[in-house]
Amino acid sequence: MSEILAYAFKDGFFHRFHPLTKIAFVIAISAVCIVAKNIVFLIGLVIALLAISYLSNLYTEVVQQSRLIIMLSVVFVVINLLTIPGGDLIAYLISAGSRPFFRKVSP
Repeated sequence: MSEILAYAFKDGFFHRFHPLTKIAFVIAISAVCIVAKNIVFLIGLVIALLAISYLSNLYTEVVQQSRLIIMLSVVFVVINLLTIPGGDLIAYLISAGSRPFFRKVSP
């Protein structure tokens, strides 16, 4: 992994798109991830993005850098758990009755 989240030029189908198309794709996927609330849909989206990266010859780079993204995500979840004081419980970390994992913040 030479650079973190750097552009990797390879000859895949996604690299042949116009740059504005790729930017619009990233913006659209980001908006869908922010708005979507269904975890099954989001998991399907991750699988679809992995398939696109495989078809674009970028699978190894995506998998290598996903470790950093997962680590940052865990840090952000922990920070949210420690700093958000209350709200309605949405999910548990391990099973029902254990430490709350996600909390819905009431306005």
